[in-house]
Amino acid sequence: MSITTPAGLTRSWKEGDTSCSIALCSGGEILGLDQCTDRLVKFARENDWEVVPVEAKGLDRSALRDALAQVSLFAVQRMFVLRGLPPTDVMEEIVDTVSAAPDLVLVIRHDGNVDKRLRWVKKLKKSGALFSFETIQERDMPDRITGLAESMKLEVAFPAVRALAARVGTDLAGAKNELEKLALYLHPARSVSLEDVEALVGRSRETILYEITEGIRMRDAERALADLGDLLKQGTGAGGILALIAREVRFLIQAQDLLRKEPRVLKMLQNYQQFGGFLRSGLDPSWKTRYGNGRENVFRQHPYVLFLRMQQAKDFPSPKLRRILASLGRADRSIKWGLGGAETVLYATVAAAAGGKTS
Repeated sequence: MSITTPAGLTRSWKEGDTSCSIALCSGGEILGLDQCTDRLVKFARENDWEVVPVEAKGLDRSALRDALAQVSLFAVQRMFVLRGLPPTDVMEEIVDTVSAAPDLVLVIRHDGNVDKRLRWVKKLKKSGALFSFETIQERDMPDRITGLAESMKLEVAFPAVRALAARVGTDLAGAKNELEKLALYLHPARSVSLEDVEALVGRSRETILYEITEGIRMRDAERALADLGDLLKQGTGAGGILALIAREVRFLIQAQDLLRKEPRVLKMLQNYQQFGGFLRSGLDPSWKTRYGNGRENVFRQHPYVLFLRMQQAKDFPSPKLRRILASLGRADRSIKWGLGGAETVLYATVAAAAGGKTS
């Protein structure tokens, strides 16, 4: 198909051509995914199409038929909005069903990449529209933030752009939210300064977690506890923070495992570009599944996240990391058993870790 943008697809539909009846919005860039899906759904609602949202979780053939049966037979046009991907056999039946129904349109929103070798994906390449939103690279964020600001008619000084990028990481949706907050605060003015960003934009949770482990690595309890206080102010509970710090420590242990088994990686940590090249061509693919397929595996995180954790890991004594992980486990049990105030236990545990001692 020649349709390459959501705007092109809705324009085709507006002209009465619904031959391109399936759109797949996929990738790791959440804001792009949301905007793509929202644009297509908005068009459907504005044109009195019936819109039926369906979650992929638990969707089997029987549930699929039930979902299709819920759509009114009297609707001029029907839009089936699928969030996530069901099993492959169910997905193939969905695509076949929609392709054969002239009054049915399918929009798929999938947070992540899709295997392009699958039969139904190959079919979409020929008769549907595929919109891919790749995870944004750290180096691209300033330009993307500037583009967002321009679309909102905001003038953001470049130092302010860099400061905002440092706070939100690669979270473009987070950057948009912060720009909207700045616009409300500054109204009716439309210029954003570095001072405005520093005063109004908090650091992301991931950034603060990294800073906490940096404080522990540098044996700087004051720094680690100050960052911990900032994280608590964001509304994250003490028990949740313990779990997040424990995950960060496990990331470092996993990174050290790679450093032990692949000593040459140490030379790759001098700059991000060199390390990125190693990830693309030199890293054994088995590392992607060695610690599971989810968010608990540091090798499945964004490459820049892995780069930072590898740099931290090389300077951490391995026995200390395991002692810290054990102390976090004891702290978690203390909180759950009511042996101390949650925040008191959390502060004491982080202070001990940063001071070189574990409770």
